[in-house]
Amino acid sequence: MSKSRVAHPLFRLLWMVVLGAAVPFAHATCSWESDFDQGVYTFNFPTPIIAPSGSPRMGQVLAESRQPVRYPFYLLRCQLGQGNATGSFVAERASAGLQGVYETNVPGVGYRVSLQPEGLYVGSEWRRSIPPLFTGLLTAGDVWREIKLELVAIGSTVGTGAITPGSYATLRTVRYNRYLQVNIQSARIAPSPPSCRLFGNPDQTVTLAPVYRNRFSGVGSTQGEQSFDIVLQCEKVANGIVQLRMDGTPHSSNAPGVLALTSSAAATGGGLQVLDGTTSAPVDLGRTRQLAGLTNGLNTLPYRVRYYQTSTPVGAGAALASVTLTLTYQ
Repeated sequence: MSKSRVAHPLFRLLWMVVLGAAVPFAHATCSWESDFDQGVYTFNFPTPIIAPSGSPRMGQVLAESRQPVRYPFYLLRCQLGQGNATGSFVAERASAGLQGVYETNVPGVGYRVSLQPEGLYVGSEWRRSIPPLFTGLLTAGDVWREIKLELVAIGSTVGTGAITPGSYATLRTVRYNRYLQVNIQSARIAPSPPSCRLFGNPDQTVTLAPVYRNRFSGVGSTQGEQSFDIVLQCEKVANGIVQLRMDGTPHSSNAPGVLALTSSAAATGGGLQVLDGTTSAPVDLGRTRQLAGLTNGLNTLPYRVRYYQTSTPVGAGAALASVTLTLTYQ
């Protein structure tokens, strides 16, 4: 009987010790607080984003913008917490078929949002380990310092127009508590303007054959005419305006289209005159000329250059001059 009375209190005491040790774990908790909500980050693209001409590469970045986030980036407040904090970076639009890229209302244009430098992309889940018995504020660390928003090509052609303002991504907990929201307020895709560029080497040299000075007949006489072409490769010029200006150092005689000679051993009494190859009129140096009849593809503009007598007598020497072409589009 005495053995039975001794065993019973020990058995009851053992269970009391076990239950007592478990009490603090019953109160362990980690929770989101409203102060952790950083609100809405709004992105604006103040200037039009030019759509690429031709077929863009899938995923090609059309525009990018970044904003710093509030730091430290608080996730949870814990009291003897442990385990993992989890949540998701939710896209507010349909998937575009590329990883981390979602559709906008503009055809061929998608968006991608990420937290950097970690590279947590919208459409992904996030996870942070909670140290055993952790008490305090759990943060994201140094890996969420800024939001990057990219607009990307998602089709063989890029459409034009304004992207609809609104919410495009939300970072939240597994219980749908919000940390931040990403909005686009203004972004407009504009068509690429008409454009032309020089085809081939942009630095061209035109060589004139030597001439005899005694074959000039007086001021205004010419010799040694040489043809040359300026070839332009153009896109989308059907409804646009392309203008060309030819600049150079005009001769002091002010003879039309005549360039001053620049060599230290230059000939005297003359210059080089540039002519429009279509009209044979002297080029109006420094004046803008609208180019008519351009088509998409290669366009050849004919010109001629020749020796021009500006005064008497004509002295022997080198005849060097240069011009610069400037193209503008409207």
